[in-house]
Amino acid sequence: MDPAAPGPLDPSVLTMQASHRSSVLWDVKVSDTETIYTRHPDSAPWAIDARIVPYLQLARLHDFHLIATCHVHRCTPVRKLARQSPKSADDATVERYARAYLLYLIGAVLFSDKTGNRVQLLYLTLLDAPWEVISGYSWGSAALAYLYRRLCEASQKNVKEIAGPLIILQLWAWEHVLIGQPMRSVGRGAFAPPLLPPPHVPYGSRWSFERRTRTHTGSGVGFYRDQLDLLRADQVTTSPQLVL
Repeated sequence: MDPAAPGPLDPSVLTMQASHRSSVLWDVKVSDTETIYTRHPDSAPWAIDARIVPYLQLARLHDFHLIATCHVHRCTPVRKLARQSPKSADDATVERYARAYLLYLIGAVLFSDKTGNRVQLLYLTLLDAPWEVISGYSWGSAALAYLYRRLCEASQKNVKEIAGPLIILQLWAWEHVLIGQPMRSVGRGAFAPPLLPPPHVPYGSRWSFERRTRTHTGSGVGFYRDQLDLLRADQVTTSPQLVL
């Protein structure tokens, strides 16, 4: 790459470079209008009917549910439906509520779109199956592939929003890059890293705790751009991928 004329030397290699956001950076046309937006998470934890939990375990989505309850926004009609299962409901009714909550977890968290309040009905076909079939789905690899696709779309010029399981990207960034990590308040003006969770709790839930610092979130995009420009090698953890 020539610093005076940035970009690939061979344009046949990076075929989408002309529409990539990096070309805007090189042209020094960056402003707040180039910021990509998404829905802001609500860090307050929330609970569901305890009778639904065994079905989440059968579907192998219970761990992701635990992480989502700590980091993902809460206002979704489908999620409210799952919480309102009657106390007198029989097993068949509870199972239907469990599938409704899974529809929320899949459509609004794992594979969310930019609408923020809709779930695609195509995910119903995944849930219209016996639990032993649902438990065989590779949710993790599908969510990761979906996240990569959304990141690819967001890398293009003039894109204003991004969707997908961004909590995965957020947790990865907190684990591997020191910039913007929330810290625990342990006293007046004293802070400490988050504690490791118990063995039965997903590792990624360690970033959800009371009295955590939020000063980095109020500094806006400019803070992160400046800090990334000044990023040092010792501020990046190159450990293998962690199980969230």
